[in-house]
Parts: sequence; structure tokens; C-alpha cells
Amino acid sequence: MKNKAPAILALGILSLLGQPKVTWAEEASRKPRIALVLSGGSAFGIAHVGVLEEIEAAGIPIDMVVGTSMGSIVGGLYASGYSPGAMADILADLDWTGVFSDNRASAGDRFQRRVRSSYSLRLGIEGRGLEFGEGLIAGQSILSLFTSLTAHIPRLASFDSLPVPYRAVATDLMNGDKVVLGSGSIAEAMRASMSIPGLFRPYEIDGRILVDGGVVDNLPVDVARALGADLVIAVESRGAAPTDPAQLKSPVAIAAQTANLMILQNMGPSRAQADLFIQCDLRGFTTASYQDADRLIQRGREAGQAARPRLLELARRISASRPLVLPEEEPNRRALAQIPALAGLEVSGGAPADETLARSAFAPLLGRSASRDELKAAIDAVYATGSFDLVKFGVEARADGARGSLSLVPDLSSDRALFLGLDYSGTYSSEYSSSFGLGTALFLQDLWGQDSSLLVTANFVNSLRLGATWFQGLGPFYFQPWLDYSSDYDALSFSSTGVVLGKHYRSAGAGLWAGLALGRDSDLVLGYAFQGIASQDFADTAFHPLSSLRAAVFLDGRDASAFPEKGLLFSGGATLAGGFLGGEISYFQAELGLDAVFRTGPRDSLGLALFAGTDLAGLAPGFSPVPSSFYSSLRRPGMFYRFSASAPEIQGDHALGLGLKWRRRIARINPLFGRVYLFANASLGLSALQGDRLASLPLLWCASGGLQVRLSPSLGLQLAGSLGRSETSALGLAPALSLELGSFLQRPEDRR
Repeated sequence: MKNKAPAILALGILSLLGQPKVTWAEEASRKPRIALVLSGGSAFGIAHVGVLEEIEAAGIPIDMVVGTSMGSIVGGLYASGYSPGAMADILADLDWTGVFSDNRASAGDRFQRRVRSSYSLRLGIEGRGLEFGEGLIAGQSILSLFTSLTAHIPRLASFDSLPVPYRAVATDLMNGDKVVLGSGSIAEAMRASMSIPGLFRPYEIDGRILVDGGVVDNLPVDVARALGADLVIAVESRGAAPTDPAQLKSPVAIAAQTANLMILQNMGPSRAQADLFIQCDLRGFTTASYQDADRLIQRGREAGQAARPRLLELARRISASRPLVLPEEEPNRRALAQIPALAGLEVSGGAPADETLARSAFAPLLGRSASRDELKAAIDAVYATGSFDLVKFGVEARADGARGSLSLVPDLSSDRALFLGLDYSGTYSSEYSSSFGLGTALFLQDLWGQDSSLLVTANFVNSLRLGATWFQGLGPFYFQPWLDYSSDYDALSFSSTGVVLGKHYRSAGAGLWAGLALGRDSDLVLGYAFQGIASQDFADTAFHPLSSLRAAVFLDGRDASAFPEKGLLFSGGATLAGGFLGGEISYFQAELGLDAVFRTGPRDSLGLALFAGTDLAGLAPGFSPVPSSFYSSLRRPGMFYRFSASAPEIQGDHALGLGLKWRRRIARINPLFGRVYLFANASLGLSALQGDRLASLPLLWCASGGLQVRLSPSLGLQLAGSLGRSETSALGLAPALSLELGSFLQRPEDRR
């Protein structure tokens, strides 16, 4: 009760002392009955939690709660027994990036994500025509979260049987009807009500295809009145309307404002019908400010504090007819309990093998009261296999004990798409270096069973690359035979001596990867390749056979591949090529990379990038140098932005580099992932050719700063100004400007 006015406590205590004790049933039947109505508003709706704290502090009993979208989530948690403080802890600690992603651990799903991450535009090929973009979020992660938080409440014939009756509002996508959800699973009601069109897939309940209720009723005061509410407290948590026509210049801004106007129209009557209307000031936030949950809740508290005189007056009116209550005595608190011990599990949907898998995941939970984390982990484990579009869980109250009900919704979708991608790297200094690629791909999934895919690629402009990959998943294992032809050079440079082509590289060959999926974003792979490799000399047309064995490990726990704000990337690879395998070229090469990012504040992060590569030539007897086209290079994400990819100073048989980076988010450009950052980077490193000793080489360094723009989790744009050591400059220093566009993702098995 900290920071609450003594008058509020006094009012509640006097009311409690002055009224006789009554049963909960008697109190619920008393007049007036008070309803809390919570608006939709995406991330803005998190502020409802702070307002709710102030309403409870005034001693006002809450007899029912009705919500739309985020309001339905806060309302559903409240009806399930959570206090505002508990909800604040849940919302502030959530990994929102994980909540808005549905990554599965199957090898095929990860291969599909890898393809998507390499291209900026997807054109879906289905019987219904072309589809643009990445597709809609299925919402399994958020459904699993809701299910674990509300699993102590069984499926109900009516939400009226809760200590605080609850309703969630959704929209029937087929006919536009308002759908009031008042029975069944609270988790599914919440999930249906917040199905934001264009972001989440519609959710089906009882044959109706449902989307966000804000489309038809964003502040459902009328629903509360229909439930018998005598007094309605309505809370609106939405962003501020634009005040300057200049804010409405872009198509996105115009479309967003048009949707806002439609919602404002359906909220107008509800505002007038509420007995007490509270509006939160959420200027400075956006619909995607989920990471700012603490600050949004504080804004809600401030709105509640500003409404304190009106809340106290309403409490005084209520106390004339019924007792006020202390926060911990609100009737909703009686709903919170442990998840009941499950006497059994019923599984529907899926094949017999799917049922066996599901029962295996849930077996450790039977016969005892499982924790919420354990339940969520079991649901996620079933979904992670990749066989299902959704995994729904609920608890059925039976005479012989509670039983779990697991519904497996088969994944009948297939991803058949054309992909387009751009990659560009340009460095502007005393010389100009440019490397540009236009990539296209045809991706056909599930051609011969689940987890089977065909990927055909073609890259043009600065390089010509043609390839085909067949992917076949077998549980956690997968096989990936491939064919590839490439003819490219590392960069195109312009200097006072004319146009210079970087190291030319041509190859044609085939190979096979065999991999093991170690998690949602981790792989261990082994491979063999037989290729014809051309000399870097452009005039040399001869191909030399290269036969190699390869091994690689890749672990990516970052929240995005383009400019992550947190997470860890580790990659390592080794290649052994030799005559004993049937080739003319012999060498060994190993490379390790680490990229760790730590969030240091709501908008700030610090990162560390490490890289080491060597062929052991000159360091140990019997090792041959790699061909120049296979040199290890310090020019990679996280370090040495002043140098072009083919700069001789930063590549060789051996390379060792360190990059330190700071990043601050300064703007958002789309609801979930689009960000604009300021960044600074400092890089230190050494590179050497065969025979050079790293200990005797001058230390390379580079300092950079500029802008980074993340357009999607895997597509970014970077503009950097740099200053670094230069062997060709009279001052020993050289400035540079660099521009990069692409996925900023490097995997060791893709090394040439």
C-alpha cells in the first residue's frame, strides 16, 4: 500500500468497521454491482495494471471485469486471481520477443527460418494467390503463456461461476459480429480477443473465426451493463491522437490513423455510458512498447492518482450500501490457486504417434500439482516437434479428479514461396569498394512428407551463384545434399589506377551436410564437398579438384540477427581438405566466432564480438596455407567497419579480432521489430599471412559510429563513419564511410 493517501485507507477501514460481516454470496447480490471495463490498445493496455492498483487502493470492490484485446488479457488475469502487483511482475519480466515468435525446434522449421532470414521479401505461392511478407504469427507462444497462467481455472460452462465474472470481446471475421466470450477456456478467450488483424492469425472457437474485439467494441461498457452492472469504471489506455498533419504523410501513418478513427467511433458511446471514465496519458509510447511495461504501469498509476478524488467519491457512494474492501480482500483473490493435480490426460487430434509423443511430454506432470513453468514447458515441447499448428491445453473438472485435455491442431500449411533479397556492402575512403548481390530463391516445403524441402537459389550482379539444396528432416537429424556453381569476386574497387576486381573465385561442385538439431536455434553439422576450384587469377580458367570434410556448430540465442538487443551467438567451423580425399589442394582451417549482447537499460545494450581463424600454416609443421579465397577475415559483423571485405590488411592465414559495441534505440519504425539505433564500435585485431608472426605484427584498430536501422529481425541497414589505422596513409590513419544492407548473418557451414 506504499504511496497511497492515508485518506484512502481510512475510508476503507471505517467502512469495514461500520458494516456487519456478510458472506461473499450475500455481498455479490448487493447493490450496487461494480464492473471494471478495460479497453484494447496493444502495449498501451499494460497501463491498465497501474490504474487497477489505484482503484483497489480506494477500497472499491470489483464484481465483474470486461475487456477487449490487451484489456481482455489484464481482465482475464485479474479474474483468475492475480493482484495488480502480481500482474506487474509478470508483464515486466516477460521475454516479449519470445512471446511474439513461434519458433519450433524441428530441423525443418529451423531450415525454413534460415531461408526466411536470408531474404527480405517473401511472395507466398498458394492456391489463393500471392502473399506478401513474413506471414502471420500463429500465437502458440502467447497461448502457452496464457494457459500456464490460468491453468488453475478449469474450463467453465460460464465465466459467471468465477468469484469475479469475466467477459472478453472478439470480432467474427466472417460477418463482423461482436462475439462476447463468456465460457470455456479463459486462455483461449484472451488469445481470441487480442488477435490483432494483420499480425496474429485469427483464432477459431466453436467454429467462429475470431479477431481482435477492438474492431467492433474497444470499450465494451454495454457488455458490463448486460451482465447487471450498476456502476461501471471504464479505463481507456490508448496512444495520443496526431496533432500535426505532418505526422500523416506516409501510407503506414495514414492507415494507422484510419484504424484509430474507426476504433474511436465505436468507443464514443461507451465513454459517455461509464459512471467513471479514466484515460491514461501515454504520450511517448507506441503500440509496440512492450519492453517498457514498468513505465507503462507507472503511467497507469499516475492516471489513477489523478482520478483519486473521483474514485474516493465513488467509494463513498458505494459504502452507503455495501462494505468497501482492502486490496487483499478483493473477491478475485479467491480464484488464485495451484494447478490441480492431474489424474489423467486426454489427447485429441493428431496421429497415434503424435498422441504417444504428447503423453510422453506430459507424463511427469500427472498425479501431482505441476508448476506453471513445467506446464508451459510440456506444451512447448509438444509444439516444438513441428507437427502441429497449435497445441491447446485445458483442465476439465471431473468427479474423479481433474484431468488434462490436450488438443493437437495439425499443421496443414506448407510454405511454397518465392524469395527476394538484397545484400550490399560499400566502403568509401581514398578508394571506393562495393559488393552488391541480388538474391532470388524458390522454396518448396513438404513435397515428400513433413520436414522435406527444396530450395533453388540464384544470385546476380557482383556474383553469379546458382544452387539447389534438398533438405530432409528425420526427427532431430537432417540431411542436406546440395549442388552449387559460383563465379564471383569479393569486391569491385575504384582508385586512381582504375577499376580493380577483388579476388576472383569460381567453383562448381556438390556436397552433403548431415546435421543434428540441438535446440530451437542450434545445430551441429558434418559435411563432405567435392568441388572444382578456379584460381584467383582471372585469366586462369583451369579448375582444380578440391575434396573436403567439414564440421560446424551454430548456436544462436539472440532476439534478432540484425542488430540484436540481447542474446548470444556462437559459431565454429573446421575444414580438412587433402589429396587423400581425392583432391589436389590440401589444407586445414578452423574458425570460431562469438557475439554476445547484453541489455543495460530500456534502450541501451553493450556487446562483445570475438573472432579467431587459422590454417596453422607456419605455426605447426605439416600444414599448408589455404588458398587466398579461403582466407580468414576480420571484416565481419561487429568489427572493422572501415575496411572493405577484400582489404589485404584484415585477412590472411591467421586472424584474431575483438569488437566492443554500444547501441541505443532512438526510434521505432514498425510495431514489433523495426528499430533505429545509434551505435559506436571499437575494434582491435591482428592478421597475418603464412610465416608472419602475430606477435610481431602491428595492432590493427578501428573506431566507428553511426546509425543502424532494423527493418525486420533479419534485415538491417547500417551507415557508419570510421577512423582506423592505415598502412597506406601518410598519417597512418584513414577515415571511411561505409554502408551495409542485408541480414548480417554468417553461418560457418556457408563458408566457401
